Amino acid sequence: MRSLLPAAALGLLGLLALLPTALQPRPGAAVLALFPPGYGSAAAFSAAAEAGWHPVEGIRPNLLLLQPTAAARRPAGAWLVVDAAGARGCVGRIV
Repeated sequence: MRSLLPAAALGLLGLLALLPTALQPRPGAAVLALFPPGYGSAAAFSAAAEAGWHPVEGIRPNLLLLQPTAAARRPAGAWLVVDAAGARGCVGRIV
């Protein structure tokens, strides 16, 4: 069992290396934006709208599904912005 440890570690490192590429937002695609826990829904929607995003759905008070406009940029205060299609994983369709 001990001999499998290096192979398992290498596999895990490979997955971690691919994760940023898989979740990077594609131009023109919907994204999930995660805001800090203290952010309310109104503040998150406002920050997204000011950055040029159309809020589609508030999944949680600090997690929004956003659709870009032509002038969209990263929402101020967002901790994480990932491609919505890549973030869904094995669950049903988000967008």
